[in-house]
Amino acid sequence: MIYESNIALNSLILDEKKRLKRGLFFGIILFLISAIYGFLVAGKVFDLVFVFCEIIILIILLCLQYSQIVPNGNLINITAKNIMFGEKEIVVETFPFYVPFWINRDSKRFSFSMNDFKINKTSYPVTKIFDLKNRAIKLSDGEKYVLIIVDYFEKEIADRLTNLS
Repeated sequence: MIYESNIALNSLILDEKKRLKRGLFFGIILFLISAIYGFLVAGKVFDLVFVFCEIIILIILLCLQYSQIVPNGNLINITAKNIMFGEKEIVVETFPFYVPFWINRDSKRFSFSMNDFKINKTSYPVTKIFDLKNRAIKLSDGEKYVLIIVDYFEKEIADRLTNLS
């Protein structure tokens, strides 16, 4: 049987992706404005100091963007979108994650054997995306794990998962 997440989860994930993309484009615009302003203040001359300052600004902005985008993108990429129960395994498909210029992660398919997985109730690691207070399920087998937000699936999925473990 296949369980799909509802539209509310898809909408929340899409909103988070848009927020991260807006942050990226804000950084690009900030860099361009500082470059144009620095060029005008420097008397429209490309000298070594101007280039050095722009490289430093670019490195700082890239580090800030990286520290904001990558951890949240990794969490989105391990959040369950579809769950398929078979006779011997559970297959979980996750959300894809794409940010222009540097991150392009397709949705992943994780397969968990019925005998080897563990289930832990946990909170979603980033509360600004979902503030769930132990209403997420971490499905793991030691090597890989997936976060299942049971509030956005059919009601019976939490019971079915806990009965299997």
